Amino acid sequence: MVHEPGVFATETRLAVISEAVRHIPTSAFVTDAGQETGKPRILFANDAVVRLTGYTLEQMEGRSPLMFARPDADPVRLAKVRDAFAEGRVHESRTVQVRPDGSLYAVDWTMSPVHDKHGHPEYFVWLQRDASREIGAQQMRDTLFEAVNLSDDSVIISDDTGIVFVNDGFRRLSGLRDEEVMGQGPDVLDIEILDWRTVQPIAEPSNSARNLIRTRGRREGALYLDIATTVVFDPVMGTRHVVHVGKDVTQEIRQRLDEQQKAQRDPLTGLYNRRGGEEALVGVRAASDAAHTTFSVLLCDIDRFKLVNDTHGHAVGDQVIIEVARVLDSGVREGDSVVRWGGEEFLVVLPETSAADAFDLAERLRTAISGRDIAVTGPVTVSIGVAEWSEGDGLAGLVSRADAALYVSKASGRNRTTLADSGG
Repeated sequence: MVHEPGVFATETRLAVISEAVRHIPTSAFVTDAGQETGKPRILFANDAVVRLTGYTLEQMEGRSPLMFARPDADPVRLAKVRDAFAEGRVHESRTVQVRPDGSLYAVDWTMSPVHDKHGHPEYFVWLQRDASREIGAQQMRDTLFEAVNLSDDSVIISDDTGIVFVNDGFRRLSGLRDEEVMGQGPDVLDIEILDWRTVQPIAEPSNSARNLIRTRGRREGALYLDIATTVVFDPVMGTRHVVHVGKDVTQEIRQRLDEQQKAQRDPLTGLYNRRGGEEALVGVRAASDAAHTTFSVLLCDIDRFKLVNDTHGHAVGDQVIIEVARVLDSGVREGDSVVRWGGEEFLVVLPETSAADAFDLAERLRTAISGRDIAVTGPVTVSIGVAEWSEGDGLAGLVSRADAALYVSKASGRNRTTLADSGG
């Protein structure tokens, strides 16, 4: 069989193109350039097109690629395709197509011309990639992003370079703007990790996946968050992101702190009660050990208090206790603790204070109390014992030494201060 040279060349080119298209994994088909009808006709399609579109090769052959388009396809988008086809240009787009059963799928496709020796379009190769899963994943990511952004909880995402994302919940709770935190390390948030039981800072960093933290905010007071931390690895890119989701527990923690404060306070004087005083002693000793400093205590007792109660009644006795408490509380430094240790007995805890300095303070307090003119009873006096912490003491031993010194003051005529012997 003899072919005209032009026809033979055309058939050969089509065969070569078709064979190449047949073996590529991407969905692909070949059309003519609309030489006869002005519209492209499908001349060949590979098996991947059949799997993607749901049409058989017989159903596609000789038809326009518009067969895949939805009935409500965007006319502007179709016009752009027609213009590119007519001008023999490469064109690419993302569209939603329809299968014979009516199901929809999204494709990224490219239309590329194959020119003859005169530079005129002879065929077009159409490549299609199923983008349905990618679009679905993107829609899911968009949905998750919107949910995360609208969450009442604070969400912070960071990588090795610093903070890369904060949501509206973080902005609302912290009052901070994106430019104040993006790209910054965690230090910018001024975070303290707290012990769940005591709500006090933890000295050692925590590797727990869940922590209670206190951080700064633009609203009144500290912000407390219950933070859950998750590390997300991307094995493909080799990147790591740390996701911090924080639930606002400020109201709950403040309520707990208020309850703790009330549990540690004496209702009559507002001073620490014995429980609060014992915790203050533990805290001061821990701080003293850490800083290698000393501390001292004063144990004060109102002289002849039983006589005040017996003579004037308990209401007057309460007023005497209140007045003595006021003098003690106003006469110490910030950071010192005044404790109602017993009925008419007070403990004063003095961080970073030697016995000599504690004795001088005790004398000033004793003098101030004796100079206080209290209605009904007139002036009252106190006896004081002073003791400095010693490594040989337990806390109970320290207070016991101050109590022994107080007993000496009482036995020596009252209204005086006695320094305890050194412990050990």
